Amino acid sequence: MKKIISFLSTIAILAGIFLTIEAIKQPSSPAFQEKANVKEPYLITRRNISEKVILSGKVQAIKPQEINVLSPESGKIQDILVKKGDHINPNRVVAILVSNNALFQQQEAKKTLKIAQANLAQALAHPATKQIKYWDQSVVDAAKKRFATIQSKNNTQLQAAQNQVRFYQAEINNVAQRIKNLKEKTNAQNNYLIAEIKADLTKAYIVLDKNIWFYNDIQEKYFGTNDQTSIRIREKEADAFKVYYTVKWYMENLILDHPQDWAISECLDHAKDALQKLSLAYSVMRDAFQEPYYKPQLSVDDQTKINDARQDIAESLGQVFEVQNQWENRNSKYNNLIAKLSVQKNGIETLLQDAKNHLSEIQKQTQDAINQATTQLKQAYRDALKTKTIAIPRQDLSSIRTTVKQAQTKYDDLLSRPVKISELKSKYQGTVLEVTARKGSLVQAGDPLIKIKKDAGLTIKTNIPQDVR
Repeated sequence: MKKIISFLSTIAILAGIFLTIEAIKQPSSPAFQEKANVKEPYLITRRNISEKVILSGKVQAIKPQEINVLSPESGKIQDILVKKGDHINPNRVVAILVSNNALFQQQEAKKTLKIAQANLAQALAHPATKQIKYWDQSVVDAAKKRFATIQSKNNTQLQAAQNQVRFYQAEINNVAQRIKNLKEKTNAQNNYLIAEIKADLTKAYIVLDKNIWFYNDIQEKYFGTNDQTSIRIREKEADAFKVYYTVKWYMENLILDHPQDWAISECLDHAKDALQKLSLAYSVMRDAFQEPYYKPQLSVDDQTKINDARQDIAESLGQVFEVQNQWENRNSKYNNLIAKLSVQKNGIETLLQDAKNHLSEIQKQTQDAINQATTQLKQAYRDALKTKTIAIPRQDLSSIRTTVKQAQTKYDDLLSRPVKISELKSKYQGTVLEVTARKGSLVQAGDPLIKIKKDAGLTIKTNIPQDVR
């Protein structure tokens, strides 16, 4: 209802103002002035023009709210005018705030004054001299020279240690390459020798195979009885056959494909043993045919074949001995050179490790020396800013007094100026729940000063027609 009455009053006041303005404007026209002189004047008075408007709306309750009263700007709290539990109305002054800008200017002026007064006091205490700071470049130059000398010296030592490491590393690489070349030559020689040995072992195996079976044929033909001579002949044959089958297995499974070194060595031993045993068996058989019982039985053809077999076995056995000797001494020359180079390589590796250890020590010493020189150079930059005492001319003392006077005048002027004091008001009606700020405290813009609980109330919500507005 209050809102409707306020609305009608506003319309009446605006209508009165409008009519008054129109009345004032009319006399400016000449025609109007003539009419005004003829007709009697009309009295205009100000009054309210009221109009009743009936609207419908909804009455709603306003819930209590907790609201913070904030500082509009930074400054110093001069006074707090409310306390917890106070009930306040809108526009109630809750605090007094002194503008921070004025306080800052006063503080800066006071600080400047104190510095000027201290300078004057020092000048008066030592009227003939004063302390000044200056830059001594020679201190820095000397430190830079020391730094460059240390850096150059340590770089020279470091370079020498690095060159020594590179030298020994190159020597090791050189010896390693020579060993590699010798091993390659050894492998090439071994491959060639292995091919020859495979051929010789094949020949020896063929001789062994042919003659051991021929021996078996002669044994069965002439020595089938159980006399002492026949038994001995068969025993020697059995000894030869045992080793023969071993050689046969080696040849078929290890030698004819891609033989390993150990297989060749063992096969040579077995072939030599088999040929020796077969040769011994033929010798025993030769002696048996010298006996009166067996000598007449031996045919000329068999005698010739026995002699040929013995000759083949002897030649093959000699070849095996020769090949075995070549195989056992196949790498003696290169192996001796490789052994010597390996010893040399081990010695150089020891020297290389010592050189690396020395390089690590030099690197550490260099880094420590550079760090120390760097620290000294930094200290030199600090030490170069020196202080010395000089005589104060008379005009300097006068200028100091002038500075003090100017600072005092500025400070007094700022103190005499009115300080901006703001009354901080509450926009709401309610009860003070908490006082956040304290008297004499500094606050920033937006800081909470007090917290109030806004009173509950009623409000009318209605829609105003367009023609009424």
